[in-house]
Amino acid sequence: MLAATMGPTMSTETYLVGSGSQGSNYPQFAQNEAPPAILELRGLCTKEVKLEERQVDVDLSDGPLTIGKSSQSDLHKSCIKKDCLPFIHGAHFQISHNGQNFEIKNLTGRPLWVEQGDEQHTLVDLDTHEVSAIYLGGHVVLSTGASNLDAKESFARLRWALVAGGPNQQKPSRPKLQKQQSQQEQLLNMALQPLQQQQQQQQ
Repeated sequence: MLAATMGPTMSTETYLVGSGSQGSNYPQFAQNEAPPAILELRGLCTKEVKLEERQVDVDLSDGPLTIGKSSQSDLHKSCIKKDCLPFIHGAHFQISHNGQNFEIKNLTGRPLWVEQGDEQHTLVDLDTHEVSAIYLGGHVVLSTGASNLDAKESFARLRWALVAGGPNQQKPSRPKLQKQQSQQEQLLNMALQPLQQQQQQQQ
């Protein structure tokens, strides 16, 4: 495999460039064994929108999840800049889970790379219908321009990050925090009340 270093504007981490396989060598397991995860759109080609508008829940309960303009039409139109949008296919890539880890499959004839999210930051070049493993913290890098754009430049422009999370994750309860603050304010007002009465009597 060839080693490539990210440019100074992005990262100093070293990425190993390899190639994908035509299919998974892992045994197939139930899709519901996948941990809760989110795909999050990042890069210079994204518009300034709220974080939740750039996220897709990785729901594999009905099988592999396809990412592309046909499946997430509103998200792609609202989150990707116009000059980059024509390079995105209706069905661009597919994410699945084999019981051990997530996998990415390239559904197009365009260049696509997977930064697997491992300790070596391995960057795999996927041809059409090739498959690569990906772990939480990894990235799916899309090509959004001329054919001479390499993986490092494409990483900066547009990528999907696979991060932990999902609808099953519990979030901090804000109302409970507000209730605690309200109780503290009441105690403070009770403590200050005698002082306020004394000041009124002096006036």
